[in-house]
Amino acid sequence: MSNDQSFLQNYCSILFTYKTVGINNLHSYYIRETEIKFLRQLISAELAILQTCNRVELYLYSNRNTLNEVNKIVEYLNSIHKEPIGNQARILCGRDSIRHLFLVASGADSLSIGEYEILSQIRSTIDMFRKLNMSGKFLQILFERAIKIGRKVREETSISRGKVGIYSLAITEAKKRLNDLSDKKIVIVGAGEMAQKIAGMLYNEGIKNVTIMNRTMEKASIIASKYGFKFEGLNLDQLGNFDVAFIAIHHENIKLENKWNTLIIDITIPPLFSGSNVITLADLEKLSILNLRTREEELNKIDKIIDEGINEFIYDYKKEIYSEFVSKIMLRIENIRRNEVLRAYKELEKIGITDQRMKEIIDLMSKSMIKKSFQPLFDNIKNLMFNETDSINYINFLIDIFKDGDISYPKTKKIEEKQISERSGS
Repeated sequence: MSNDQSFLQNYCSILFTYKTVGINNLHSYYIRETEIKFLRQLISAELAILQTCNRVELYLYSNRNTLNEVNKIVEYLNSIHKEPIGNQARILCGRDSIRHLFLVASGADSLSIGEYEILSQIRSTIDMFRKLNMSGKFLQILFERAIKIGRKVREETSISRGKVGIYSLAITEAKKRLNDLSDKKIVIVGAGEMAQKIAGMLYNEGIKNVTIMNRTMEKASIIASKYGFKFEGLNLDQLGNFDVAFIAIHHENIKLENKWNTLIIDITIPPLFSGSNVITLADLEKLSILNLRTREEELNKIDKIIDEGINEFIYDYKKEIYSEFVSKIMLRIENIRRNEVLRAYKELEKIGITDQRMKEIIDLMSKSMIKKSFQPLFDNIKNLMFNETDSINYINFLIDIFKDGDISYPKTKKIEEKQISERSGS
């Protein structure tokens, strides 16, 4: 393991994705608001949880032992689920964890390859957890770099060209089945974010014969009035009156059969409907895999961009650590200087020297001495940190010398391969 890799071991992630647990099972892994609040008290690490229809991913940073924090979370998840769901998790640390987030941001790991939505989801995740005081500057620089990489991938490759979003795939598949949607009668069941996005896409396609069906008529009317659509209350028995039904509502594990000729595109998790004329997210996942094969030549370009991004992130990370290192050491030195200056003032007063100008000179002189004495040391530390591959032990040694009980960057302990295997399910 390289020293840079060791330096990154403070970052870890716990991953449940559509690839590892299945798109239809992923909903049971979502972490609720009350559980997030409990995690805030349970761990001392920075935490951000990225939850989408494709993934539940927990990202952690600790300058002590991040794997201990990972273990606490896994044990907690096992306890609230009353089964060892940690066995289905992929647990990544260091460079592997960072690379995974960057791959997610690129859109190459999405169910719908190249989707744009993941970038806004990454942004809203880090913003939310900062507001909750659960993430700090070290996860912030990681997520900021991920967003930059995601944008660069879309600018420099063709992975996001064409219709790549999951909702676009759903509409495209409906067109394939029915040839044309312009003369079809369409219903969108639901009025949440998913329903709104589908409504907007249908409107942009010039499709006008659309009805919004929802439990709350007021919400349905808001979407309908925006696009000039019709709306009505929720009545699933009426689905047979439509050619296409997009299902986008939350439900409590209800299972229904498509008993009509209606083409049902069910993007709920888990799916509400089953039957021969039903398209689910799992079906769209298969289509996404086919799309990936046509975009495989772009993946090499993406890998190169991600590798460059990791190097840029390492620079950002070291810069932040150096800044914190200097700040904390100088804070302690400044406290010592101030106390010594005050002691000098008292000694001067004992011999009758009370001149304010003299005190100002002593204060300025002591500050100058400190700066001139320590600047060469800090310059050498900075040079070591950014230019030498074996800098970490030296930096940790210096930190231990000056630490005030708060500064510490110990190397993460390795865990047995068997334990990793049990938790990752690999």
